[in-house]
Amino acid sequence: MRAPSATATAMLATLACVSCAPEGRAPEMLPGHSRPVLEHDWLHPDELEFEDSGFRAVDPGSARLTTPSGARAYVIADPADPLVTIVAAVPLGSHFEEDGEIGAAQAVSRGLDGTLRERLGPGLVASTAVSQERDVTVLSVEVMAEDWHAALTAVVGTVREPAPGASGGSAGRVGGRGGGGGRARAVAELTTLVARHPIAPPDPEVRVRADAVQALGRRALRPAAVVFGVGGGVTRDEVEAALVELTAGWAADPGTGPVAAARPPTAAAARTQPQPLHTIDRPGFMSWTALGHAMPAISPEDEAAVAVLEEVVNIRLNIATREIRGLTNRAMLVLPKATDGAGVLHVWTGSRAESVGPLIRYSVAELTRIRTAAGAPSREELDQAKGGLALGRWQESLDGARRTAATYAVETVRRGSLDYLIAWPAAVLAVTAEEVTAAAVEYIDPGAMTAVVVGQIDDVRAARHPRWPVALDEVPSQLRPMGRVSGQQYEEE
Repeated sequence: MRAPSATATAMLATLACVSCAPEGRAPEMLPGHSRPVLEHDWLHPDELEFEDSGFRAVDPGSARLTTPSGARAYVIADPADPLVTIVAAVPLGSHFEEDGEIGAAQAVSRGLDGTLRERLGPGLVASTAVSQERDVTVLSVEVMAEDWHAALTAVVGTVREPAPGASGGSAGRVGGRGGGGGRARAVAELTTLVARHPIAPPDPEVRVRADAVQALGRRALRPAAVVFGVGGGVTRDEVEAALVELTAGWAADPGTGPVAAARPPTAAAARTQPQPLHTIDRPGFMSWTALGHAMPAISPEDEAAVAVLEEVVNIRLNIATREIRGLTNRAMLVLPKATDGAGVLHVWTGSRAESVGPLIRYSVAELTRIRTAAGAPSREELDQAKGGLALGRWQESLDGARRTAATYAVETVRRGSLDYLIAWPAAVLAVTAEEVTAAAVEYIDPGAMTAVVVGQIDDVRAARHPRWPVALDEVPSQLRPMGRVSGQQYEEE
């Protein structure tokens, strides 16, 4: 056998050195791996110095305009942009549904979607979307710059004269708890189980009353309620002239009052406790889990701390469930996005059958730990969370003319002004670890959690993870003592 060469001997010596721990300290191991972290003299991110990014948001005053009919808009021109984005933000969603109107917001948004596509027609190349959250519905069209007038005409015409089903006429069925993919199915079921105000009728065969759709549509689709955003390769004067022309004579229906939000649940009402585990049998290789509880309205002074809390918990969930244990590709805490924060707080994740039980266990563990003094976020966690919010997500929402115009329109519908949006980075950067802990104690209640699991339930019940063998039937006792387990069969539509 030949002796190793000098080069090979040097390589072996280097590898041996890498595997050695510094004197007096055990090797620092990467989660899930057998090799230690490479020793290096790289600077810690805190020691790096960066120049100011120079980012400045577009002055809202220079972009804002109001037409004689009362319609508001933000127009931001960028002659170098070959595209134009046009949005119409409408105060429409379950947040505004009154008694007897559950599902009407979804019916109205579907009518708007159909009307918009019909008005655009097949000859116009455009990217369109109609998305709805609890307190706002956004119609969005992206076109080449030369087609902006046709697109704006279609958008204004849609909210001004929607087709039947949007503000009147037949309402038809709305999607209940049976539609959507596995993740959407789990979240929708959890929302319906724990929320005071469900997102849709529980039975997909229920038809929303036409008069309920008419009433909600009249309240939402008024010139003073809708806010437009136009950004990209346009000129402000041309867009302003077009908006004045397109909205001329547009008036609210007589007797239609302003949009009023449904009263958010109080803390006591939000802490409803349905059965701790709800299973839905569905074919497929993946299982989907939504774990959460109803959440009351967030106090304005707590909003920044709650946003940082969400980021910190997501950092920890990723480490606990993905990096250390490899249970899932992603586990994510999602907080309600409505203006008042009321809705459903939940963790959603997808995984193999044997990971469902452990995922619920370790997710609850992280939600419990963040509420304690010992689990307060570290300085590094705070810096990472704040940077992601203030330097990442906030700047991204105002990056470029098209995105800024859309953000300004949506924020104006939600809050009535842009003061909150402009002040958001400073509020986030001022959050302390103690405020995050206090927010967690106030708004997260691990003892009120309900878990919805969608997948091949027999396989999930029988599966055991080789290293973390938490059974599905053990979950109720971990969520709430003496919990009851129920099941529901799922039929593919």
